[in-house]
Amino acid sequence: MGAAMEPPPPPPLLSLLLLLLAAGSSTAAAAGDGCSVGTGCELALGSYLVGPDQNATYIGQLFVLGDNYRLLQPYNPGRPTLDYIIIGDRVNVSFPCRCLARPADPTATYLAGSFPYQVVTGQTYTSIAAQYNNLTTVDWLAATNAYPPN
Repeated sequence: MGAAMEPPPPPPLLSLLLLLLAAGSSTAAAAGDGCSVGTGCELALGSYLVGPDQNATYIGQLFVLGDNYRLLQPYNPGRPTLDYIIIGDRVNVSFPCRCLARPADPTATYLAGSFPYQVVTGQTYTSIAAQYNNLTTVDWLAATNAYPPN
């Protein structure tokens, strides 16, 4: 009888950290020069740029709303419905923000929203950032997460 093989470890759960220039905060604080870890805001908004093959359900899932994308409707008052969006539209997404410290430099703090993301084998910071369109970058993911880029 052969030895039982250990199952592979699950993919890491990556917390995506999106830079937030929160209303009412100074640019310096948002850039990492003055917020206190543990503080934050109850409501922040990001303007998500809709890309090819994306719809409101997809956006809701990215921002941990599941299929309940209609929770975004109050933050999009100029749009009668989120059921019809096209490439190039902007959809406001709401989330709480926190003052966080960069893993490599705990003294560098910034206001951000953090979203859990299940990494699939073969994904990189480049492919993950592409899903969040204009709200994060490869460099930002590398600077704010402890996982290697590939």
